[in-house]
Amino acid sequence: MTAMRHDLRMSDESAARDYVRGLGVSDDVLADDSPAGLVTSTLDHVLWGGPPNLTAAQVADRAGIGEAHVRRVWRLLGFPDPEDRTVFFPADVEMFRVQADGAGLFGDVPVEHMTRAVGAATRNLIEATLALMPESYGDVRELPLVDQLQLSSSASQLLRRLIDSVPALLVHQAREAAAFAATATFTRTGQRPLAIGFCDLVSSTAMTNASPETMALAVTEFEKHATDAVVIRGGRLVKFVGDEVMFATPALPETIEIALDLVDWVAEDDHLAGARAGGAHGLVTTRDGDIYGASVNLASRLASIAPPGAILVADDTGDETIAVQGFDEPIRVRTIGPAGPLPRPSV
Repeated sequence: MTAMRHDLRMSDESAARDYVRGLGVSDDVLADDSPAGLVTSTLDHVLWGGPPNLTAAQVADRAGIGEAHVRRVWRLLGFPDPEDRTVFFPADVEMFRVQADGAGLFGDVPVEHMTRAVGAATRNLIEATLALMPESYGDVRELPLVDQLQLSSSASQLLRRLIDSVPALLVHQAREAAAFAATATFTRTGQRPLAIGFCDLVSSTAMTNASPETMALAVTEFEKHATDAVVIRGGRLVKFVGDEVMFATPALPETIEIALDLVDWVAEDDHLAGARAGGAHGLVTTRDGDIYGASVNLASRLASIAPPGAILVADDTGDETIAVQGFDEPIRVRTIGPAGPLPRPSV
């Protein structure tokens, strides 16, 4: 029996190597005959036409910058230090030139922030794409090796097409971001006034524990609706954190409108227990794709203490004054939707 399993494994690997050769991968590239090595060779060939062939020193020489700068930028992008390994492609050279030119125009610190944001954004894009495989096929390692390679090859071709289409998408994102930035003036310190909203699902942890697959699908639908609700009103979807969405708009009425939409939508869903939201307006700082400021913290706190089905908004004309953790002074608020117990300021 052991010998039979060995023969089957050898036959499978032989067929897999023949398949990879059929893609045009040469025998010298196939020196690593492990299953992982065959998959890597397939990906390198389909996606990039071959493995990386430049070191940091070679990239620095072609870009006209220092090797130390190349290595630092690579780490800022989220990769381990390349040292003297061949991890770069010729097409990478322009990226390092752009980063160096940006640092010369705007300064090292702001451009380093931008570089980290670019690394995180591109990693999120690729990880979301790679998640399609296990979501659709489960553990592909249980498949015969040839089937793994064929599936990897097909998926890699789609990934290559996605990568090639990203520049066009970046143009649209740049136009939208520029239009959103033009809706307000900035202070000398780089801050701008924005309305911030948070919407949080109620009792999601208990529901996830009880039925994780059903809850995962429900949260996915919530995220889809939240995206639509924000963008059609000219807002910016900042991020999803677990079962909570954060968004921003130029003015508070739009934030309230989005929050009402989300709370009402969740109330009609058959699987979600409910939602609550918070909103606040004030000066914020945008950096690394995120938004920071006292009004961000306040909106988040208000969402966490709002009654289920309600929206709690910081408003100087509100009819209630409450205590909010992290804020020394009581906050004047108004509640939109069902009323409920709120934390009162200490006397």
